[in-house]
Amino acid sequence: MPSDQLSGFIEQFQKCLTGETINTQYTFKTSENKELITQINFTPVIDSSSKVTVISIGILDITKEIKVIKKLQSAEHMFSSLFESANIGINVTDKAGYIKKVNPMFCEIFKYDKDELADKKITELLVASDREAALKVHNDVFAGKSPGPQEWSCIRKDGKIIHVYQNFNVFKDQNGDLFKVTTTTDITERKNSERLFEEAANLAKMGWWELEIATTSLYWSDTVKIIHEVPSDYSPQLDSAIDFYKEGLSRKLIKDSVNRAITEKEPWDLELQIITQKGNEKWVRASGRPIVVDGKVTRLIGVFQDIQSYKTIQADLKVFSQMVEQSPSSIMVTDPSGNIEYVNPSFTITSGYSALEVMGKNPRILKSGLTSQSTYEELWRYLTQGKTWNGILCNMKKNKQIYWESASIAPIKNNEGETIRYVAIKDNITEKVLLEKQLKEEQIDFQKKMTDAIIAAQEKERTEIGRELHDNINQLLASAKMFLKFSRNDEESYHQTEQILQSAIDEIRKLSHLLVLPSVINSKLTETIDTIVYELKGNAEVVVHKEVINFDDYDVSHNLKMNIYRIIQIQINNIYKHANAKNIWISIIHQEQKKNIEISIKDDGVGFDTRKRTSGIGLLNIRTRASLFDGKVDIISSPGNGCEVKVTLNT
Repeated sequence: MPSDQLSGFIEQFQKCLTGETINTQYTFKTSENKELITQINFTPVIDSSSKVTVISIGILDITKEIKVIKKLQSAEHMFSSLFESANIGINVTDKAGYIKKVNPMFCEIFKYDKDELADKKITELLVASDREAALKVHNDVFAGKSPGPQEWSCIRKDGKIIHVYQNFNVFKDQNGDLFKVTTTTDITERKNSERLFEEAANLAKMGWWELEIATTSLYWSDTVKIIHEVPSDYSPQLDSAIDFYKEGLSRKLIKDSVNRAITEKEPWDLELQIITQKGNEKWVRASGRPIVVDGKVTRLIGVFQDIQSYKTIQADLKVFSQMVEQSPSSIMVTDPSGNIEYVNPSFTITSGYSALEVMGKNPRILKSGLTSQSTYEELWRYLTQGKTWNGILCNMKKNKQIYWESASIAPIKNNEGETIRYVAIKDNITEKVLLEKQLKEEQIDFQKKMTDAIIAAQEKERTEIGRELHDNINQLLASAKMFLKFSRNDEESYHQTEQILQSAIDEIRKLSHLLVLPSVINSKLTETIDTIVYELKGNAEVVVHKEVINFDDYDVSHNLKMNIYRIIQIQINNIYKHANAKNIWISIIHQEQKKNIEISIKDDGVGFDTRKRTSGIGLLNIRTRASLFDGKVDIISSPGNGCEVKVTLNT
């Protein structure tokens, strides 16, 4: 015994000499320097003259129980924290379909208090159209069938319709009753998880007893009486004490243990069940040992402990363990340094790694290189601040296959607020991510096909109009001019009319060239730009400056190239007609990293006020064409300062 406890031991012994019964706890060091925790009872035996003649000292080794209790407390705290950080709702229903237990996230999802959900039919939370199907799934689960995950439409307390995703499992409690555990994910809006279960009950009290063999006189301490739920003045007898033990195995074991202690001097230490005087069933730890005098057993002494709380915790931990083991979500627990201490079977199914392969390793073995560094930095910032992090990770399986997970990672803290574990609960959302990616690609492909169809239709229409102007209307005007020559009654009117007709013919010829896509579109774009300038320039003296950077005709589609041609054609035509410019600067830059083409058409003409609406359709046509390639148009101009049209087209 350590020196600092020796004086206390002597003091307790001296108190016992005054007739006081002492029940206390001491810690010893064995010869192997191991810590030994004991429960010591000092019981005075008083003669008829009220003098203490004998002091009975009962010593019980409770090291194992204390360590088990501490381990259970730690395990319970770990699992409670685990469920506290869960990002899914959980409810437990009986076979009749009544709700028996829900977690905070379940309440948060449905906006009910726990008391409001107690003994409520689970089907009452569903919309009427889903109730029959949900009831069938409920019955199938209890019949041992596996209906798989289900999606339901539900009604929150506030009347709002929500959609949930559920998984089901069945488990047995310690009484053999079947219950259904349902995990619920709000697929309308995810919420942070909250606390799942309350802390376990306080540790049970411990009492002691003594049996005098010669007289069969039995003594119970006050704590033993409390455990048996008998009055404080209750006088136990050996037979009636044994009758408290539950009939069957418990009663047989205690009888055999008492007999062996008396006849063979064997001690015992058992976990048994009793039925209290009030009819309550309890688990107890009953231990005893014989006191031998002159080779004969004269007394039996022992310790009696209510371990119902311990058994309840043990049963709850078993349920928690089953729920974690059977959870469809991957669950991982690490130490504060990030070394893996536990993974559930769903983790193995998802990642392809066995528990043995990852034990003691860092979760970075799952890194695919596709999750951004900023995501990991945010994750650790949250954890170091004691917060739960929710997000999406792109990981890699053992077979190098990529998969996506929706993860909730949280710190687990001890009573001092120190982080002792990290727990991660993750759902495989690969199918959802790939489906969204496929839908996006299909949408882009559809948009591209629509763009191509629109451009093709527009060009076809423009070509037909251009040909009609050139081949029909222009010919009619030419015929009118020819017939005009045969009617020269008024020489001045004739010349004016002839000039008007010639201007009309020139304008229609120019318009027809603008509308019909020239064959040079199959040539290089720089040559095509020269063609535009030549066709539109007329008598105007304008210098055109070109700059083409990193542009290869073979790197862009026919429709995109044609769109660039039309945009430049429209704006050059606008400049010749309205700008009175001396110079035109045309720039085409292909930004490969940005996956776009930047076009700039700038002049040094008269400019205009961009705040005022223009009556022309040229700029409107440019905006329309840019929108076909998800592009944008910026116009920079002011009176007297020329104009610059900037167009960005996505490739």
